[in-house]
Amino acid sequence: MTGDGYFWQIAMIVAATLMVALMAIRGWRMGVVRQALSILAIAMAYVVGWFGGPFLVVPLRILGMPDGILRVLGSVILGLFVFLLLSITAAVVFKRTALPT
Repeated sequence: MTGDGYFWQIAMIVAATLMVALMAIRGWRMGVVRQALSILAIAMAYVVGWFGGPFLVVPLRILGMPDGILRVLGSVILGLFVFLLLSITAAVVFKRTALPT
C-alpha cells in the first residue's frame, strides 16, 4: 500500500508542475498585467471564499445538507464568483490590441 501512496504523490507533483508551466506560457502570451491580475483574482477568490463561505450557510440550508458541507459549498460559490468577475473584468479592461502596421 505504501507504493500506491507514493505513486499518487509523484502524480500530484507532476500535475502541479505541468499546470505551472502551462500557466507561465499562457501568462507570457497574455501579458504581464493580465497575468498579475489573474494571480490576484486567485488570491482574492481564496480570501473571499475562506472568510465569506460561512455567511452562505443559512441561505443554503434549503438544500438540506449538513452545515459543514454547506460552508464548503458557499466558499466554492463565492470564490468562483469572485474569480470569474475579476478575470472577466481584467480581460475586458486589459484586452490585447493589434500592433499598428
